[in-house]
Amino acid sequence: MVSAFGDWSALVGGDASQTLRCRRAAARQCCEVSSLARRVRKGARVHQRSTANGDWGELTHVALPRRGSGPGVLVIHAWWGLTSSVREFCDGLAREGFIAVAPDLFAGHVAATPAEARRLRAERRRAPTYKTLTAVVARLEAQEPKGRRRVGVVGFSMGGHWALWLSQRPALPIAACVTYYGARSGDFSRSRASYQGHFAEHDPWVSPAALARLKRALHEANRPAEFYEYPGTGHWFAESDRTDAFRPRAAAQARTRTVRFLQEALET
Repeated sequence: MVSAFGDWSALVGGDASQTLRCRRAAARQCCEVSSLARRVRKGARVHQRSTANGDWGELTHVALPRRGSGPGVLVIHAWWGLTSSVREFCDGLAREGFIAVAPDLFAGHVAATPAEARRLRAERRRAPTYKTLTAVVARLEAQEPKGRRRVGVVGFSMGGHWALWLSQRPALPIAACVTYYGARSGDFSRSRASYQGHFAEHDPWVSPAALARLKRALHEANRPAEFYEYPGTGHWFAESDRTDAFRPRAAAQARTRTVRFLQEALET
């Protein structure tokens, strides 16, 4: 199912000073999601195209569960862009009862090589990436039942870095953070999230030292965390587009663990 509704990309929030405005805007528009969700069949997906000033803006993939409501999960793609595997990942979460939203941070462009990915990542954007992501979080928060502030975030590689960064912001309602082969440390003392990490056995992009720093930072902040390493895998093992690295069995196991983790953190 392909449809256009609302304007997720137009909800570009700011840092703490703009959080309230973003939430109010999200609250005004969340009823549109509920209205559309009632018309979505089980397993269906919505690939929304948003416009800004008459030109195409970001492409946001929105996957809705059959019942039309559920815990919200922000999914952040890797430096390749919003690939089919990320959209399929969102659709799988929707079949499990989640509202899964993946904003396109590269305005419709998908990289085929690391050189292209580096160029896309370095390009200037109409809105800073953190504003695009926090706006989606605010929108997902607005559709939560009154009194609940639980949003999940899942990130792949570059997206994992962003997921961890978002979870460190105390003003955001991040209750569950899942990172696939993305590690960053820092101060998690004000985080309210639980954490799950999926990492490859052989990964030149994530050093053992970087992963150790992340684990240590979460431990020092007393945050619940679980980490999994998948034997015989490398970076990108969970993304079917990366045919040289994709490992179906490990990817399926990681997805199962992710769903279970999100259900425990967001539905209970």
